[in-house]
Amino acid sequence: MEPRSNKTIMSSVFFLDIVEYSKESVVGQISLKDRFNEMLADALKNVPDADRIILDTGDGAAVSFIGDIEEALHAAFCLRQGLITQDVSIEPLLRVRMGINLGPVRLVRDINGQPNIVGDGINVAQRIMAFADINQILLSRSYYDAVSRLSPQYAGMFRYKGSHTDKHVREHEVYAICVPGEETVQTVALPAEPPVSAESVEEAVTDQSVSKGNKLPIFIGIAVAIAAIAGWVISASSPTQPPPPITNNTAASNVAARPIATSSVVATKPTVSAVAAIPNSGVASTTKAKKSTTTSTHRTPTDEPTSAPTLSGEGRIVISCKPGAQVFIDGASKGKTGSDPLIVSLSAGNHSVIVNTGSGVVNQKIELESGKTIRISPGACN
Repeated sequence: MEPRSNKTIMSSVFFLDIVEYSKESVVGQISLKDRFNEMLADALKNVPDADRIILDTGDGAAVSFIGDIEEALHAAFCLRQGLITQDVSIEPLLRVRMGINLGPVRLVRDINGQPNIVGDGINVAQRIMAFADINQILLSRSYYDAVSRLSPQYAGMFRYKGSHTDKHVREHEVYAICVPGEETVQTVALPAEPPVSAESVEEAVTDQSVSKGNKLPIFIGIAVAIAAIAGWVISASSPTQPPPPITNNTAASNVAARPIATSSVVATKPTVSAVAAIPNSGVASTTKAKKSTTTSTHRTPTDEPTSAPTLSGEGRIVISCKPGAQVFIDGASKGKTGSDPLIVSLSAGNHSVIVNTGSGVVNQKIELESGKTIRISPGACN
């Protein structure tokens, strides 16, 4: 370390901040800092002392990695795993924001003669950390450009979070790590709106009530009742024969004799009591001889209302790796490998598997078939 003092180098800086640390009592702050120091020490145990400089910031820490820039990413993964698996019964709960930057720093000595760093590299790392959510890892553009090109294993591990402006009106392009615990927003394409017709009124109102949090239950009930009345009037006014007395049997025969465009509305004797309460999970079918209850809020007119969704089968994924490798599937932690392979049962379909071996990160996409078993043994595990 001595030969590098008072020199400017490019360094990856890992900046961490304990959320709401200053709001805790002295006892709470001591508890948070003890657990934080323990997790950080465990995350850095494989990094040589000569390749890192740790600065205590009071409510967090800043770590400068002078050697391999990947060490910052590995340390972030390890500390993140500790936060996810911590004992939630211990109060206050430890929550941390994390940011990584690659930039210039100058190696100096502090007032106590200990190694220290100053410069834009650590300043930007702190700004990137400030943009992070609780227990989230954010990267600067400079660090992303460097680490994302080191190995194809990192492809698809990051997503762009846009440009953020700090308190000094400086723009920063930010990337997030798509790993366990990260919430991803999926954009669901809405089905094409069908032509406006009488039979589509009920479903249109149903979709609208669901999208607005079921704030219009009264209007939905009225719409269903009106649709039932309209169907009954049309059936009763058939020109081929006078309307018979309305009973349960004749109502059923009217339904069989007169074709109806859709199963959304059935010609029955209208009764206000037929309108059922509308739960939060969806709108139930209410009229006699009508379709069975369904919770689907997006359906095209060609769908069969009485058909239940087919349940997907399951398959298994067997991960073989050296003991202690962390396994994440579709953003959820599945534990660690041991002397025996880790076996995980999943529904059939496409899945993303991430294996963090401590010395490298493997990201693999798989397609699992029902009743099948896929074995994964990454090269980094050997």
